[in-house]
Amino acid sequence: LADKVFAYEPDGSLKLYTGGYTYYQQRREAEKAARVPRQESAPAAPKSVQEKPRSQDKPRRFTFSEQKEYAEIEGVIASTEGELKVVHKLMEQSAADYGKLNELSQQETALSAKLDQLMERWTYLEEIAEAQQDS
Repeated sequence: LADKVFAYEPDGSLKLYTGGYTYYQQRREAEKAARVPRQESAPAAPKSVQEKPRSQDKPRRFTFSEQKEYAEIEGVIASTEGELKVVHKLMEQSAADYGKLNELSQQETALSAKLDQLMERWTYLEEIAEAQQDS
C-alpha cells in the first residue's frame, strides 16, 4: 500500500501528499473547489481597473505655456523651413567649395532635426486643441 503520493502540479512543481491515492484524489478535489471561488472573485478587480480610465476620459487641456507655444509654433516652423531653404540654395551655390558645403550640410542636418521636433510637437499640440474643441 502507498502511504505517500508525489504529484506534479500544473505549474510544474512537485507536491507531496501524505496518504494513499484516495486521499490524494480527495485533496485534489478540495483544492479545485477552493480555486473556483477565487476565479469568480478575480473578475471583480478588473472592473475597478476599467473604471479608472473613465475618469481619465476627460480631454486634456492646454497648460498656459502649451497654449502660448501652440500660438507661436506655426511661425517657428515657417521660420525654420525658410532657414532650411536658404541653406539649400547656399549649398547649390557652393557646390565647388568642399569646406563651405560641409559646413552647410551640418547646418542642414541640424535644421532638419529641429524641424522634425517642431512638427512632432505641433502634432501633439494640435491633438490637444482638437480634443478641446470636441468637448
